[in-house]
Amino acid sequence: MSQERSTPDPPTMQPTSGGAPQPFLLFPLFGDGNLPSHTPGRYWRLFNDPGLMPPPLNLEVSAVTPEAFQGLANQVQAIAWMLQAIIFHIPQLTQQPSPQPQAAPLAQ
Repeated sequence: MSQERSTPDPPTMQPTSGGAPQPFLLFPLFGDGNLPSHTPGRYWRLFNDPGLMPPPLNLEVSAVTPEAFQGLANQVQAIAWMLQAIIFHIPQLTQQPSPQPQAAPLAQ
């Protein structure tokens, strides 16, 4: 895996003055330093809420009609032909001498 990333991963351990690092806490603490006991149950209910689940995927119904797919395929083929025609002319365009701009006479 590459060492370069666009955003660094958050650290999982917190250094302490006593030596052994302590894990970072991802849940808010109460004033006495204890985790709220209702938090795991709240997340468990959210994960199991059927209202939050995506609808089941129906593989029998196509999201794109065959006619629309054929039309898109024809457009892609036309663009590919245009690109081939343009690419064919690129070497000829780069070998043509470019006209030198004429310097305007200086008025004295």
